Amino acid sequence: DGMFLLTAPNMSGKSTVMRATAAAALLTSCGFCAPLESDSVIARFDNMFVRGASSDIPSENLSAFGAEVLDIAALLRCCTKDS
Repeated sequence: DGMFLLTAPNMSGKSTVMRATAAAALLTSCGFCAPLESDSVIARFDNMFVRGASSDIPSENLSAFGAEVLDIAALLRCCTKDS
């Protein structure tokens, strides 16, 4: 339970870890087998959120950072304690 902060240098595999974790959670939530250790525990989620890279949006006067802030704010509004 809780939140994990994943930090590492660029090109070190952070995205790969996140994709693999999300794939395992999705597979187990659907009742399928996932490539996990026998004693692994995967929590059930009511939502999974995925966000792609942002870039500047000049037509809306937004920088890449501004677009990311709006994306994250929209995701957080949809979160529950089980997301």
